[in-house]
Amino acid sequence: MIAQSPTPQPATEIRDLTGLSLEELLQYRLITASRYLEDPRKSPGVVTAIGSDEIARYGWRTLADLLRSVPGLYTGYSITQTYLGVRGHMEPGDFNTRVLLMIDGHRINDNLTNMAEIGADFPLDLSLIDHVEVLRGAGSSLYGTDAELTVINVFTRHPDVKPTIAVNSEADSFLGRKLEIGASYRAGSISGILDGSIYRENGLALPRLSTGPAVEGGGDRYDHLFGTLRRGGFSIRGLYSSRDKVVQGAPALETAVGPVNREATQRGYLNAAYSTSLGRNTQMDLRAYYDHARLNSSGAVMRPGWVPTALPDFLISTGNADWIGFETVFGRHIGRQRVVAGALGEYDPNLSQKLLQLSQGTVQTHSLSSWMAAVFGEAELNLGARFSLNLGGREDWTGLHQSAFSPRIGGMYFPTRTTTLKYIFAKAFRAPDPAAQFCGDPRCSSSAPPNLEPEHTRSDTLTLAQHVFSHLDLTATGFQNKVTNLVEQIPSPTGPGPGFQNSGGDRSRGLELEASAAFKSGWSGRTSYALMRSGDLITGDSLERSPSHLAKFNGSAPVLRDNSINLELQYNSAESSDLDHHISPLFQTNATFLSRSFWGGMRFSASCFDCLDRSIALLPEPDPVMPLPPGTGRTWRFRIDYRRIAGRKMDSR
Repeated sequence: MIAQSPTPQPATEIRDLTGLSLEELLQYRLITASRYLEDPRKSPGVVTAIGSDEIARYGWRTLADLLRSVPGLYTGYSITQTYLGVRGHMEPGDFNTRVLLMIDGHRINDNLTNMAEIGADFPLDLSLIDHVEVLRGAGSSLYGTDAELTVINVFTRHPDVKPTIAVNSEADSFLGRKLEIGASYRAGSISGILDGSIYRENGLALPRLSTGPAVEGGGDRYDHLFGTLRRGGFSIRGLYSSRDKVVQGAPALETAVGPVNREATQRGYLNAAYSTSLGRNTQMDLRAYYDHARLNSSGAVMRPGWVPTALPDFLISTGNADWIGFETVFGRHIGRQRVVAGALGEYDPNLSQKLLQLSQGTVQTHSLSSWMAAVFGEAELNLGARFSLNLGGREDWTGLHQSAFSPRIGGMYFPTRTTTLKYIFAKAFRAPDPAAQFCGDPRCSSSAPPNLEPEHTRSDTLTLAQHVFSHLDLTATGFQNKVTNLVEQIPSPTGPGPGFQNSGGDRSRGLELEASAAFKSGWSGRTSYALMRSGDLITGDSLERSPSHLAKFNGSAPVLRDNSINLELQYNSAESSDLDHHISPLFQTNATFLSRSFWGGMRFSASCFDCLDRSIALLPEPDPVMPLPPGTGRTWRFRIDYRRIAGRKMDSR
């Protein structure tokens, strides 16, 4: 956990996060809640920050592994996709579209489906992460659509002081293997990073399902490439990622075009930014970007009455999205007060989708262009030594939907130097994604696209934080989220896949308790408990995929000098899933051994996930007859890192 420094920086200095080292971040810590570096006590939100040291200690393989350790968050997995639940919300058919995911402040949700990819499809290697900030609560007042329930901002690490070469290799269960090679360079005002990786997995064999033959995982593979170049206030970042996930079926489920379930995606962007000071108290940040996404999937839909000897209905979907944008942000100190204002414009020249239904030989093609514009602003008013008020809001206009205004008001009270009391009121929205506007779902072949409107969320949060001694922090947070005009998945009467419509809403309430401690001896730990109640606004029925209790523990203990043993415990209470599936309570135990540096530049880690082999249940795909598949059970990962810096050797961070 990134800790707050007891030595604050001068209030008159505004600095760009992308130029800071981890040590400097320890002093500032937070940027996501306000788009500027600030004292975390004055942050208008509940933010959990997790650094690269924790990623290494606990052996996390994906961003989803990291997010599961955050209070109030949980995940589900359906063989092909990883879903994120936030404070009791994990709607069927919601591909993390109520979650805003960013890398270095750059939006990663694609503009076709609005999906936030947090599993193996996350386009960045975790070894490149410096730290992650997770804002729990509405964030549309600064970031617009999709920032309804949480904002996840992933910050990449900075180039080393001297030229560096790093090689990382790992192997895991199901014959998974990965190779990553990276280089870092810094000379004067010029610095940069170039890193690439490949991953290959042979697949996962699953037991026979009750309605059909055995299912065998056909494998998972991805390729990542990331680069950044910086000179003074100018920087350019680029990313490219491709993933090919195959769920191989028995021969009865094969067709001439290949496996019954396959998803192939490509995601990339190029972001150019310039940051400069306009006088002593004013900062200006400019950025321009280009993004592209390619989404291809094929899947079998087995209708009631299907038998293993008959071929299922087979659907192929392809989607393309390209967009360009420009953003400018100004920050200024006016005495003790701070003001941020900005504007954003974006154009989507290509949003297209093609659907092929083999059983009927029909093809549907949908294509459109769109635009988006927004203005936003925020003011931090320090009204004395014990009270701070944060006021902000954003207005969004799009070519597809009505405009949306997202306000936020935060009041922070500091009765003592170690006690903070906050109340945050915020409204957020989610604009329906074009894929839903086309036909409801990538597998839907309905000829009448729904007329969807944005859904809206009201978020109320009350939090009390207490710093105890020099190593212990306690936090209690009460929250309420109310989602109205819900974009909800419904069965399609005309097509083989589901559709979407606006209907009703949901409400979730709860309490989160957190404690974290770190000692100079190397012992550290954090634990949390969340009590949540979620239900339909109209009927009051409990929501699917919504556990009532979440309990978590992460602990690290030093052994034999600089080695460490790291333990992670997670408990989710029982929940229901699609089609009245029941998911039993989950207790998962993960353990990782992390070695110190040896042989001048090597470091080794070994991880066991689900050590008790509880066969974690997976979530079903949105299909009316597929049963709930079993989980992966106990899995392993072994990793070796090598790092060489400018003629001498040292271990990776």
